[in-house]
Amino acid sequence: MVPWGFVVEHFDAVRPPRPALSVPAAQFEYYGIPDGAIESLGDRLTSALNAVDGRGRVSLRLRCVELVSTVEFYPARTSSDRGPRPLVLMTPPTQAGFAARYLAERYARRGVHAAIVIPHETYLETHLTPREIESKFREAAIAARVVVRALAARDDADGDRLNYLGGSAGGIFGAVLLAVEPSIRRATLLLPGGNLQRIIAASVEPTVVAYREAWRTRGVDTEALSAEISSHVVTDPQRLARYVNPGRVLIFLGASDTKVPVATGWALRRALGGPETYVMAGNHDTAALCFGFVLRRIDAFFFEG
Repeated sequence: MVPWGFVVEHFDAVRPPRPALSVPAAQFEYYGIPDGAIESLGDRLTSALNAVDGRGRVSLRLRCVELVSTVEFYPARTSSDRGPRPLVLMTPPTQAGFAARYLAERYARRGVHAAIVIPHETYLETHLTPREIESKFREAAIAARVVVRALAARDDADGDRLNYLGGSAGGIFGAVLLAVEPSIRRATLLLPGGNLQRIIAASVEPTVVAYREAWRTRGVDTEALSAEISSHVVTDPQRLARYVNPGRVLIFLGASDTKVPVATGWALRRALGGPETYVMAGNHDTAALCFGFVLRRIDAFFFEG
């Protein structure tokens, strides 16, 4: 038996890489940034940093969309003579904020700006219809785009070295964000999946199970719910993957993952054109136990070459 967290398979990126399709104008319009949102967040961020002399974390409520979320910015702890610093963005689910904060502090100590966008609510609140879930997903993508653009515009940030790191729900969302925000250079997706219809139908993650059960009590079985999700939730990594260059992506999958079913991770990899992928022994909770290796590989992907 292979110990949890050890690599059981490694797949190099498919060569030659398949080209990414151009994002249709209507797609960009659907995820369009509100007028003045980038400048407004940039000004508020500058004021917040000035209040703490540019040292330490600052936290701001996002006002660009109705979705309630907060951006936390961790400026790089390095002297200005090293020039503009690279940036890593994370968008964890609410319950994983602690892990993202640990990583943000780690990046800041190493001279990399880090930002976290944290929603105040779960995306799968049991009362939401699939159409309302789509509205939340779309607004989350818009909010993340505003944060990326506002941070990239800063004099102390290197706009050509913007990277994204997402795990679980953040990994799912990362594939969406890559498709609609071309300024992100590279993304690492930890334990992601594509095809939200399939994930919501099969996942054993408690919030997903609660969502299915809530609709079952209303007389809507899983098959009917899946059909509704397929009809209304278009902010789905599986649908948008065609617009992503596979060379921008690194994937880690859990061999026995059932929270984000590993079959959906493989499906996402295929849709993305076969980016480099590591498969770790274990499930959603144990596959990343060798996190030191994972972090070293992510650092190399983001910052070396």
